Amino acid sequence: MHSTTLVEFLLLIFYCIFSLTVNYIGSICKICSNEQSGKDKKISYDEFINYKFDLNYSEKSIMAYLVNKSISILNKDDIKEFDYDFKEKIIKTLKQWDLSSDRNNIYAALPIIAFNPLLDNTIEEINEKLILKRLVYSAEFLLNNHNKINVKWGDINRIIRGDLNLPLDGGPDIARAIYYQEYKNGQKKAIAGDCYILIANWDKEGKVKSQSIHQYGSSTSNSDSKHFNDQVDMFSNNKLKDISIHLDEIIETIETITILDKNIN
Repeated sequence: MHSTTLVEFLLLIFYCIFSLTVNYIGSICKICSNEQSGKDKKISYDEFINYKFDLNYSEKSIMAYLVNKSISILNKDDIKEFDYDFKEKIIKTLKQWDLSSDRNNIYAALPIIAFNPLLDNTIEEINEKLILKRLVYSAEFLLNNHNKINVKWGDINRIIRGDLNLPLDGGPDIARAIYYQEYKNGQKKAIAGDCYILIANWDKEGKVKSQSIHQYGSSTSNSDSKHFNDQVDMFSNNKLKDISIHLDEIIETIETITILDKNIN
């Protein structure tokens, strides 16, 4: 079990209701729209976690629409934004993408980078000119930074904290939500989306089992603390750590106890 500081325990109580509710609602929203999970009459704890870390865009998503629409547009003879050979390479990339944001997927970068800014738009707001403009931007970004358009998504999609710079699965507007900003060396730095996640399960006797993860660590501002980025690797690998709200279990694994000054403002 992950050792728990007193401060982390207090923060856990504070975050518990909010985070459990947010992540539960977020996952259920995905479950309701996910073609696979719609067949499930009952969802186990492990299945729930798998749904939470679902890396695929729905076939009914705006992302899927934009990919299919792009292929249709690029198949026209009057497209001037790309020469014929490069246009065919883009079409092949879009056709071979399986809508997965897996870090090793070499077809994900082009469409995700292209269409990320459009995912909150309605179909009526998106026209052919805008789609082509975004494809040009994405293709130029990949060529200028990686010399090719088929790049492992994890080489671009990164979590960066202190001296750690690790690959991520996930992307905008999916259950494994990762939103990014420009970084350097052709990378995108994760800045929003999945963060503190807590999942709780009660057995038939009412015994609670809980797991959590923070994208960085329990020390959010002290870069000298070992907890500044000690959860980054697990977060990067879509892992959760066991935690407890039972005092006896916490005492068994506790490393340090910090007494907070009651007069602190």
